[in-house]
This record gives sequence, structure tokens and C-alpha cells, in this order.
Amino acid sequence: MKKYGINFKLNKVSSSEITNVFIHGLNGSLFQWEYFLNINKNYLVVDLPSHGFSDDITNFNFKKYTLKIEKLIKTLNLRDINLIGHSLGGALALNLTNSKYINIRNVILINSCHIMRINPAINYKSFDDKILKNKEYTIQKKLKNDINMSKVCIGEKPIYFEVDNFSNECKYILIYSKNDRIISRRKIKNLESILQNCISYELIGSNHYSHLEEANKVKSILEKHKIL
Repeated sequence: MKKYGINFKLNKVSSSEITNVFIHGLNGSLFQWEYFLNINKNYLVVDLPSHGFSDDITNFNFKKYTLKIEKLIKTLNLRDINLIGHSLGGALALNLTNSKYINIRNVILINSCHIMRINPAINYKSFDDKILKNKEYTIQKKLKNDINMSKVCIGEKPIYFEVDNFSNECKYILIYSKNDRIISRRKIKNLESILQNCISYELIGSNHYSHLEEANKVKSILEKHKIL
């Protein structure tokens, strides 16, 4: 399905149930969340603009990405939601927490934080040891497919942004890896010091894609907190 140029999959079992909203990271797609989707649960999984099968909006724009996701959630009339975001998707989730139009119960950040730097090198559509520790063929194949589908344009200079206006009324779950070479442990600890209602889990068998590299452990954490 597609609305406002956003490609998405919606599974609505009950209007009284919380809906899990999954947001992938830069150069990702909704296919990265397949392992976490339960047909007996409400879920919304999206392709960000210029990613997957969503429409291209030419240049990367954090604010536009946030507004499009917010508009989609509002239009679909989702009652209560959990936001689950990887990397850039987590930053977008943080940015959505002050929305007047959606009611967020839990925010789960996977390899993500409130301060990010996006490098133009991602336009080369390649990846190496900087982002993966677990190099299983299926993981590499999934990432290569996502990167090849990505139409995002960063420009010639790195983009820096910080989400500094997010709600402390939500419950936050931070899942990160001590081996992550994109989102440092120092940034995670800085975010922990800001959040009032937060619990963290450090993984050791992954790099920047813990939801793919250590999918079972991430799923167990989400099940423990009754997210899945």
C-alpha cells in the first residue's frame, strides 16, 4: 500500500490493541523488520521517502521524513503506538515523541541516538567492516538489496543533526552494541543521562545492525517488555 508517497504494510487485528510502528535506517527498507512482524499483532512497517518502494523526494530532509511518517500514522487512525526505530529510524522516532496527533507508549531505539552524522560516502552504495560484525550471507544480501533500491541523496557535505526536543513521558528502551562503529557507546550514555524513563541493553555480537546480526536477542528483549 502507499499513501503520501510512503510505501507501507499495515496489519490491524484489533482497534483496541497497541500498534507497533517499525522505522528502518538510512539506506534500509521495511524488509529488515520481517522477523519481528507477528500477524496476530497490530503493526505498521514503512519504507522511508527515497527508500524501498516509497517515492523519491530528491534530497535527504529529516524534517520532511518526520512529517510524512506522522501524517501517515495520523491518517491511519492508529490509537496507541510503540515506535521501533533503527539508526536514523530511531532518531525519527525520538522526533515524533512530541507530536500532538499520535499517542506513543514506548520508544525502542536500536543502534540509534539523538545525535547523528550522515556522510555523503553512503552514496557510493557500499558497506564493509564499519557496519557489520556478523557477515552471514543472508544479512549481506538483504543490506545490498536495500542499498541498491535506495534513491536518497545526501549531497557533498556531511549532515549533522541533533534531536533535542523529545518527550520524557514515554518509556524508552535502548538496544545498542559495544562494537557499533556508527553510533558510539559514549553517545548512548549521553542519551541515557537525558532520558528519565529508560532501560538499556548492550549487545556484543553485532556492529551497527543488531536487529539483523543478533535478531534473536533483540526479539527476546522486545518480548520481555511485551512489545512483541
